[in-house]
Amino acid sequence: MFAFRLRFYAPPGSTLEPANLRLELEGAPSPLVVRQPSAIPDALPTDVVVITIDGDGFASAEAASLFGSKLKSTLAVLSCRRRLGFNLGDDRSASSLGESVRDQIRQDHGLDVRPTVHGLDVFDATGPVARLESSGARLSQVRVIRGLDKDLVLHFKDYDLSPKLRLALNLYNGCAYENDLKVRFLSLVTVIEALATRPSRGAAAREFVDACTRALEDVAASEEERTSLRNGLGNLKTKSIKRCCEDLVRRAGADVDLFKRVYKARSELLHDGISKTYPDLPRQCHLLEEIVQKVLLHAVAEAGNKPLQRSYAVQAKRTGTDRGSVGTRGPFRRKRNGKAFAGRA
Repeated sequence: MFAFRLRFYAPPGSTLEPANLRLELEGAPSPLVVRQPSAIPDALPTDVVVITIDGDGFASAEAASLFGSKLKSTLAVLSCRRRLGFNLGDDRSASSLGESVRDQIRQDHGLDVRPTVHGLDVFDATGPVARLESSGARLSQVRVIRGLDKDLVLHFKDYDLSPKLRLALNLYNGCAYENDLKVRFLSLVTVIEALATRPSRGAAAREFVDACTRALEDVAASEEERTSLRNGLGNLKTKSIKRCCEDLVRRAGADVDLFKRVYKARSELLHDGISKTYPDLPRQCHLLEEIVQKVLLHAVAEAGNKPLQRSYAVQAKRTGTDRGSVGTRGPFRRKRNGKAFAGRA
């Protein structure tokens, strides 16, 4: 049997209700367990919130990995849809015992001490498993996340996310962790720029650029200068990134006039450190977030999705009348463990 743990972050102050969710999704051999560790007294209020989702009963590591990846993609889209700011990680170990130590523990005690992975960790669950956990946080300002289980059931599917679209989703969700409003403002504009595609201009415009490029051969300039000019002229054969972003915003049904002001403020901010034309706009990130969210969800819808073709279950286990998802035991609280410890999974 194989299992997975998806461990990710929510912004400081997030809390989920109800807590300790048990969630049934199509293709899962058994209900998934969603939980968040409780806070410790010396945690910092600025620390992120850790959330884990555990699933087991998969016939192979590949099946567990495919299902976990599908769940991770769904959470990325859902985080954008609800502006939850989930940081889903890149499936790398954040902390771990040395491999030789792990091997010794496995040999002496038959125990697999798993590392702390930010993202998806797939493992063989036939033997006992313990986990090395590190750090956590207590609540500062509280943001209650309700209905996550119902949303996962509703939106769970194989999203066809290209590398560009996945990067844009990660950029957008990561903005929730940025406290500097100007930096967040610039990052949000970058999300749309990352999604924009620059098509070629018309034939007449390209011919004009070619004529200018040929004329460079008669210019009394160094080869370095001519190369720079040639590259600059070549760039004119495609539409400007500003115009392409505007087209993208328009197709998504978002506010194009507002985005034009945003892009003007962005240009001034990058060149001068301030926007003289729209000095307050970089501090009003919520206006830009609405545009970026619409563009991203439009891009996800355009990409389409593919139906689930394979069953990941060894044997679907249903317990009593538990259908869909059930929440248990109090509010979902934040946890981080200030010092590393190994505990039973």
